[in-house]
Amino acid sequence: MLALMLGLMNAAAAPQPATAKVVCEVGRAALRDTWPARVADAAKRDTTNYVDVEHRLFAACPMLRAEVPAGYTIADADAWARASVHVPVQGRQVDPAFIAWIDVPNVAADGKSATVQVGYDCTGLCGGGALFRYVRTPQGWRRDGQPLSQWVS
Repeated sequence: MLALMLGLMNAAAAPQPATAKVVCEVGRAALRDTWPARVADAAKRDTTNYVDVEHRLFAACPMLRAEVPAGYTIADADAWARASVHVPVQGRQVDPAFIAWIDVPNVAADGKSATVQVGYDCTGLCGGGALFRYVRTPQGWRRDGQPLSQWVS
């Protein structure tokens, strides 16, 4: 009986994985910090800059799709096809595409901090990623320090 009670106490004290709600709260903070609203010409669709809302953070937290700041075009199949061209194609002009993305946040076991990988894929030898660190405050999740560059192409 004592062993059962100790086992239950240890299980209760063990850190629990982050809930979807917490992951999405951190994701919302990263979205807010990563892409400020842009002024877009309503008469002209931006065919260069996109945001990926089908994968990563937005797949885990689909409600955040509605919070993509104004002025960003949602990446479609054509944008992904253009962004995936990394070398010149003989006799073919490829219009550039820059697609920004946010990964699913990695929340620490204690629930007090998190890291989020943010990056971009683009046409040519182009791409990059940075790691953002967040801490939980009484006012919500806040970025802690400057992003740390992880890779660049």
